[in-house]
Amino acid sequence: MNSVRAVSLAFLALLLPLSASAQSLYAAYSTHAESTCRDIPSQAAFVAKADCSVASPSCSAVGGAASSVFSQSGCATDAALRDAALFVDQPWVRFDVYKPGASCAAGSFVSSIAFRADGRCVTTDSAASSVIASVYANRSVSVVTYDGASCGGKPVKTNVVAAADVQGKSCVGGLFIVSASQKTTPTNSKGESLAPAAWAPSCTALALAAALNLLTAASFSSSS
Repeated sequence: MNSVRAVSLAFLALLLPLSASAQSLYAAYSTHAESTCRDIPSQAAFVAKADCSVASPSCSAVGGAASSVFSQSGCATDAALRDAALFVDQPWVRFDVYKPGASCAAGSFVSSIAFRADGRCVTTDSAASSVIASVYANRSVSVVTYDGASCGGKPVKTNVVAAADVQGKSCVGGLFIVSASQKTTPTNSKGESLAPAAWAPSCTALALAAALNLLTAASFSSSS
């Protein structure tokens, strides 16, 4: 089974064509370049939603039939499918968002946003902003946020999360628990992260925008 087919089956296995039940339910979103949504996504989000109800998992063009960007959505009973199973053999960075003031306590989970961290630019909600996520050899991570869709110009925000916080599952900024893949972001022969390539606009799910807004506003070890 190839990696593209694997990610499709892994994600679909968690998406439910049913309404809310006694289990915890999440609205699940992922963004793809292929119309089948069977390719490895550029980003994904899970949002706690007890009344989630989707007739069947769907893959649809974002912004009309001529769009080259596709979003898959559905309901999930487990928000854990947002890392290795979803991104397969690609590096990734994930931010689990918790209620303010809850110190990331169990039961205060709000949403999760994850980015493929392969050195390419990921355009976020409605192409209003874009990010480049990286996983470094020492297990620290960074997410650099830009205005506009192509990661051009000066970054609006650079969030760097220390390796100790990633590995120790620390509650960073009182809002996030940050996780990352074991695989690191590709580098060139000089050990520098690959230059970003433009990435198509992502899905319009409000969950992605809300989580990103929190991420942009948060204070980590950061510079701008």
